[in-house]
Amino acid sequence: MRHVRRAILFAWVFYWVGIFTLTHLPRLRPPAGVSDKTGHLLAFFVWGLLGGLVIRHQSGRWDRIWWLLPLGLVYAALDEWTQPLVGRSCELADWRMDVAGIMAALAVLSLARLMSGRGKPTVEPRPART
Repeated sequence: MRHVRRAILFAWVFYWVGIFTLTHLPRLRPPAGVSDKTGHLLAFFVWGLLGGLVIRHQSGRWDRIWWLLPLGLVYAALDEWTQPLVGRSCELADWRMDVAGIMAALAVLSLARLMSGRGKPTVEPRPART
């Protein structure tokens, strides 16, 4: 299990460095048929999924994945604010799509948890009265 935790953490860090790098290169054209906003949504959706899996496997608790929301809000804002330093634009609409991607990922992870039965509260049997 330790190897799985490390692999997921490595994948998230590698991915995070990758999207930071891509967003700080001169303007790249998105693949055919993909809009810039869709790219933001998908990039941060994957960031949220990987981050949620990291938190789940490191802490053993699903409820802590929601800490990714404030982290993601701040990171996405910093990402947008620093792009003008490399000749790119800072757009509120891009940040909104980043946030939507993170929230969608957290919703998917939460739904998967509930559907797997791990999200159901456990009920302790009451002791018999004597």
